[in-house]
Amino acid sequence: NHFVAVAQLVNSIALTVFLLLFAVTKIIYKVQEARDLKKGITDTKFTTVPEVYLVSTISEWLVATSVLTFALTFMWDFRALVMETPRVNVNFELIENGETRSVTNGTQKNSKDDTNMNTINSSVL
Repeated sequence: NHFVAVAQLVNSIALTVFLLLFAVTKIIYKVQEARDLKKGITDTKFTTVPEVYLVSTISEWLVATSVLTFALTFMWDFRALVMETPRVNVNFELIENGETRSVTNGTQKNSKDDTNMNTINSSVL
């Protein structure tokens, strides 16, 4: 779909801009915070550079939103994907007796008859 490709491109460009903005403002804030700590000032984000702190926080949220939006653009690609719970068979008698099971060429060879095998259905969380 052409619309999805354009949306992904625009979102990727925006994500790059937001990420760079976040990195630059975070570095500026941390440098100023270190300078203020030497002077004994402990509330840098509210007194010395509140604008930088605010831009850093907003750009951080915009990065998170862009990442989620980008992931959602793949919804159409994954709409036919079906997840099913796997079935796991456990033969408790083999475990209790300490016997082993060997697998050769994709076929299982058992040391005992599997007539008493218990079946456990597990769900994927």
